[in-house]
Amino acid sequence: MASISAMEASPLASAYWKDNKGNVHIRVYYQDRDGNVCQVKWDDGTWAVGSDVLFKDNTLRGPIAAIVYPDTDSDTASNIPGPNPEIHIFYIDLTTNPAAIREIIKPKDSEVWTKVEDAVPTYCLAVTSGLAASEYQDPHIRVYYQDTDGYIRESSWDSATKKWTGGTDDKEKIISEEPALTGTAIAAGVGVNYTLYPVITIIWQDPDHNLAGTFKSVDWQMQETTTPIEFPTSYPVNDNGSISVASWNNDKTLVYYEGVKGRVQKVTYEWKTKTWEGPHHALKGSLFSSASAGRGSLASAAFVPQINGSVGSLFYQPVGDVSVVEIAI
Repeated sequence: MASISAMEASPLASAYWKDNKGNVHIRVYYQDRDGNVCQVKWDDGTWAVGSDVLFKDNTLRGPIAAIVYPDTDSDTASNIPGPNPEIHIFYIDLTTNPAAIREIIKPKDSEVWTKVEDAVPTYCLAVTSGLAASEYQDPHIRVYYQDTDGYIRESSWDSATKKWTGGTDDKEKIISEEPALTGTAIAAGVGVNYTLYPVITIIWQDPDHNLAGTFKSVDWQMQETTTPIEFPTSYPVNDNGSISVASWNNDKTLVYYEGVKGRVQKVTYEWKTKTWEGPHHALKGSLFSSASAGRGSLASAAFVPQINGSVGSLFYQPVGDVSVVEIAI
């Protein structure tokens, strides 16, 4: 990918879309050494030279998440982004009391980023919370975070109401059955190339340092159903290690995570057989230093020139390095 200079242990986020002309786009977001959140562009097979500084985030090494907005407000399979769509970036602002999830938006056909005045509503947001976001159709935006009791919660935005929900103690907004590990990373991915009704995979780390998560499905009435993931065995994660999800609708979901001894590992869910495979070592060598301020980060993007679960990218930052590296998945 393009040559960049990121802060050591920078947060990473990525976004992918295939536009209404069939061209493929990827955006990777990271924090530079001055605390700025920056963007790297990949359009139809080519990485742009350098990166763009988007905004200053005074919360160093805090989590970030990004989603791409469709061109219209419509629950149809053809409701997809254009070549220069609206993009939303979310981050946790620790400079306020209480802490808050903030949103930065780039409008369609523009390169100007603007901070939304109102924070995303949350209930008892933990200052150590991870962060993930997903978008589907209408559009429906979902932001995932950890509350002060350790539960993974969801804040929701729908175009019909043009409002966020999630700022009260609503039990339906709790995604996890049990409290998660304090400070766990959170990852979420919508199966790309879904026809109309998607499944969102949300993954985190439980208090025993194993992978945990849920599938959230949407039916024809736009009702959402949360189903806890039953892993066939324990998948140990390094203490507060990075997690990333890449998913293909009705095909497979890949979960990348920082396993024991800092090695990046992968487990795969096959949707046809409803089985998990792995773990497998995704990369050779140790990329991370456990509990170190210089540890690396993970982000991934699943995309669909063909629908077989073999086309995508994993982005990672090696320990103590300022670069971000891409590998094909």
